[in-house]
Amino acid sequence: MARFLQALGLIFVLAAALPAAAQTVDVEAALADRSLGSPDAKLTVVEYASLTCLHCAEFHANTLTAFKERWIDTGLVRLIFLDFPLDGVALRGSLLARCAPPDRYFGMLNILFRSQDTWARDPDPMRGLGQVARLAGLDEGAFEACMTSQPLLDGLLAMRQSAAAQGIKSTPSFVIGGRIVSGALTIDEFAAIIEPMLAGAAAPAATPAGPASTAPATVPAAMSDGGMPIWAWAAAIAVLVALSAGVVFFVFRGRKAS
Repeated sequence: MARFLQALGLIFVLAAALPAAAQTVDVEAALADRSLGSPDAKLTVVEYASLTCLHCAEFHANTLTAFKERWIDTGLVRLIFLDFPLDGVALRGSLLARCAPPDRYFGMLNILFRSQDTWARDPDPMRGLGQVARLAGLDEGAFEACMTSQPLLDGLLAMRQSAAAQGIKSTPSFVIGGRIVSGALTIDEFAAIIEPMLAGAAAPAATPAGPASTAPATVPAAMSDGGMPIWAWAAAIAVLVALSAGVVFFVFRGRKAS
């Protein structure tokens, strides 16, 4: 009986580490556009950002509120957010944000950008992201499923590659009325571009550029940040599943033999 209880305890420990095995990610829904504002807005602005980019965090903390009040809440501008991860840690953050329900996506972005110094600088970013996930209401199973979803990871990397092919080289970058503007612009610098477009005129030829984080020449490896690669997480989970199944087999085999 003591051995049975010990084995049963091991199974529970393993099961607690493996909730993701029973969960999947709706990749198509996760990769759908995330936007603020009316689809019928007069002007569409596309933001490309990396969750480890200091200037992106600055935009979301200091400028987005005024931007939203002035143009999004008034129905004039629709803002679409697209991921352009600069490194493996940012890619992990993008995975987590994309797994949040659509109506909580920008709330998740806000948390990730405001706590960037904590989770993005953690020697173990998975630990920091796990804490953010719990605060956002994602259980451990959903978090693990999100972090190990290869199709979602591939989709985010494809999003980045597509952006790079269109000329995006740094973050934050904004495509405003078809033209690329890079850097964390002030609200006045945005106004100098947006207001003429809303009035039907061309934006000034000399577009101001704010501070930005330059993208690496190559697409970041899935987990090249010194943490555990996504494929390694998936392999570890598979091993744990196999171990738990083996424990169950030998426990019940032993009981049958006795």
